[in-house]
Amino acid sequence: WYSYDHPGGLHVIMLSSEHDISPSSDQYQWLEQDLQKASSTSNWIIVENHRPLYHLEDKPEDTHVGEYYREHIEELLFSKYDVDLFLSGHYHSYWR
Repeated sequence: WYSYDHPGGLHVIMLSSEHDISPSSDQYQWLEQDLQKASSTSNWIIVENHRPLYHLEDKPEDTHVGEYYREHIEELLFSKYDVDLFLSGHYHSYWR
């Protein structure tokens, strides 16, 4: 996990969906510190992650990752620090 600033007040955070994100984890502690700093210095905050928080496909083996992430960081990102955009991938299909 890492972050960087882009000109114009954009702060981008890259997370690892393959590592622990529980509140006692190194990644969570780093994320909260980074969000705290970025929220006072950035106009926009974007968080990126490989696996999505939500998806429409019925893949039980992947669903637990999204549920785990929502349980641990959804409120932190969207309620406490008002993250503007969460981008993810993993699925190689889309809905129209």
